[in-house]
Amino acid sequence: MTQAVSTEAVYDPQRPWLRDMEDDPTHASWVQVFFNPLGTTRKPVFLRGQVLLWIMRYFTLVLSFTIASGKLTIFGPVISIWDIPGFDGYPIYGILLFLGLFVLFSIMSIISHVRRLRNSDRSPFWALFVPIPMIFALSVATMILGLGGLAMQASSTLETQQEAVEQVEEQASEGPPTEDASDASASSDEQAAVEPQQRNVPPPNRSDFIMGAMIFSFLAWFIIGFFPMLFTTLFVARGKSDIDVSEAF
Repeated sequence: MTQAVSTEAVYDPQRPWLRDMEDDPTHASWVQVFFNPLGTTRKPVFLRGQVLLWIMRYFTLVLSFTIASGKLTIFGPVISIWDIPGFDGYPIYGILLFLGLFVLFSIMSIISHVRRLRNSDRSPFWALFVPIPMIFALSVATMILGLGGLAMQASSTLETQQEAVEQVEEQASEGPPTEDASDASASSDEQAAVEPQQRNVPPPNRSDFIMGAMIFSFLAWFIIGFFPMLFTTLFVARGKSDIDVSEAF
């Protein structure tokens, strides 16, 4: 009695979960996966694409923080920071790179979600859940930069007032005291009595607010992004593919 041997071809014996070339991430067109919302994407390719986006976000954080602060780091502002000799950093360019690339990666993630949802015969509008962490992070960055601008403006006004008081004091010390000079000197003494350490406090720096915007916006994106991550892994990725639907008939 002879045993029947299956003649069904296996696409890749080393990776039996891949059923054909469309399942194989090594044959995926990543330009189509990330920039063409009209196509479809199978589950293995979609998951590989999400991992690539996370890696690119990590290197974006490291590179943008290094450009903004002039410090070489392993993980943003958290772990292992070294000063780069002769490089003080460019805060404006750092935050522009940080925000610009994170927005781009969010768009790429939305497109890949749309393709995967369409492949699993679900509504592409579910992908609108993906950019919520990015929108929240941009709001945090905008708020911090706005508060920084107001603080710098207030500091500039205070410095101008202090320079005017010092100028009046110098004029009073050079000549006989006048009524105006006496009033200005008295007001300056009162201000010094009320705020004795105000002049010793360094003025707010634009780079400090930019670094704060980068750090807190990333933390906001990271924390809020936990929920879209669950949405991606438990809902989007687990949906059936077009090949599963065709095999059911």
